[in-house]
Amino acid sequence: MARIKGTQEQVKPVEVIKNKVYMRRNIVRTEEEGDEGFSGWEYDEIEVPIAEYMSYMELLGQQNTDLELHVIEQGQYITDLELRILELEAR
Repeated sequence: MARIKGTQEQVKPVEVIKNKVYMRRNIVRTEEEGDEGFSGWEYDEIEVPIAEYMSYMELLGQQNTDLELHVIEQGQYITDLELRILELEAR
């Protein structure tokens, strides 16, 4: 990961240029004073081939789906417990 300085109008956290994906974080506006003052942005950037990025996103998508299913299962378990408690209280 490299620390980058740029003078673009805005910095996108993820940007695709040709066959590369640029992922950026820790984006901060900077104004340096002095004769060679810099006015722009600083950020950490990593560059990956688009195929690698797509594989990573596919993996993340599957992990999110698995997590969502787990949350749904836990919600159903809680609902079942609540119904059982209501049944026991009704006795």
